[in-house]
Amino acid sequence: MNSSRSQSSNSASEYDYLFKIIITGDACCGKSRVLERYVYNRFSEQAPATIGVEFIPKNIVLADGSKVRLQLWDTAGSEKYRAITTGHYRNAVGAILVYDITNEDSFLNLPYWLENLKESADEHCLIALMPNKCDIMFRRPELREVMREQGVLFAKENNLQYYDECSALADIGIHELFTQLVTSVKRVQSELVKQGIKESQALKIKDEDLSMHFQHRCCY
Repeated sequence: MNSSRSQSSNSASEYDYLFKIIITGDACCGKSRVLERYVYNRFSEQAPATIGVEFIPKNIVLADGSKVRLQLWDTAGSEKYRAITTGHYRNAVGAILVYDITNEDSFLNLPYWLENLKESADEHCLIALMPNKCDIMFRRPELREVMREQGVLFAKENNLQYYDECSALADIGIHELFTQLVTSVKRVQSELVKQGIKESQALKIKDEDLSMHFQHRCCY
């Protein structure tokens, strides 16, 4: 835990932008494994369910050389934690909405998670849709419950960014989706500053988000 605290307090001079990114969706759709793959490039076959909210920092460099520090927030999908998790959507400028292509309920519940994001996140928050567990198509295609076309249509109808079906297990599309989302977030947020809608310091979120997190911390 101490190492995560020290990581999160890095000097602002070490990065050009600081973006808060939320990952949300039903329980057991693979949100934590998606973050594990993206941040650590590994996949744990057996891992405990997320309790409340987990915070992981990650520094990246975009294609244009911009240094970006990400505050990645993994939110529990369990109903008993929803009062805690939705409170952490505040100030998020990017979000990833995850569903499991082998679980139709996780797809049918997307409107609930989307509504919460729109109510609590930054009004200019960009949301990407991530259909997870596409690796199942190589092993047990009969287990698919949500067709690709359904995800594409949902994204189009709700103005979400859609890249392709992904798999944390097989490392398919995870890094590409994050990179494209963060690149889009940087473009949108920079344009808002250019237009005078936001001040430049708004591109570096407030420390109060971390303070609130430590009141409800689980594991790091």
